[in-house]
Amino acid sequence: MKKAERTLYTPAEVAAIFRVDPKTVTRWAKAGKLSAVRTLGGHRRYHVNEVNQLLTKSTDAAPKGRPAPGPAMGTGHDPRHPPRCDRGGEVSEDRMWGFVLAGTANVFVSANKLSKQGSWGLRREVAQYWRKLAFVRARSLRIPELEAASFNFSFRFPDRRIRDTHNYSPVVKGILDGLVDASVIPGDDDRYVRWVTYTRNPELGTHRVDLTISEQEAAWE
Repeated sequence: MKKAERTLYTPAEVAAIFRVDPKTVTRWAKAGKLSAVRTLGGHRRYHVNEVNQLLTKSTDAAPKGRPAPGPAMGTGHDPRHPPRCDRGGEVSEDRMWGFVLAGTANVFVSANKLSKQGSWGLRREVAQYWRKLAFVRARSLRIPELEAASFNFSFRFPDRRIRDTHNYSPVVKGILDGLVDASVIPGDDDRYVRWVTYTRNPELGTHRVDLTISEQEAAWE
């Protein structure tokens, strides 16, 4: 049962990842873009691997120089006259990019939980999930290579339990690794990552991270 929970998404979670209406996800399933399985209660669930493959296809299918329409909801504006930054993945005049990364509770894991469980399998699963998702998002937006940047991670949770957002460093590490893979920054040391801030989104909803990237001056030698 635990394995199934880690490998399946609900329709709402898939919709959050692609930033579409859940009804759109249902249409994708009927059209054969995603295969759904049914719970004992008759609810649809979608395989994580298939969702990731569709994310990758959406990125690869985007015309050169334009963001993929599905995962990141970029608009393809002329970079010489960019729009303001918002949660849909657009870039501001101040060279800022913002986009949403959605996940389930199984990969929204704190350092404390990883330390208590001591599972290398879980560590690897968490790191790979956020790394791949951040890579796909950055590539879909065609974010240029930056010499240095600052990052704000805003975490949203489904409840108001007290949490230390700084404890979610495993999530942040995976995302930064994905941005390095996508050539957004040359590395994740302090020459290129000028500072990282952690905040909590006051809204309640499915687990997600709102990421804002701000270009900074060139890294020192």
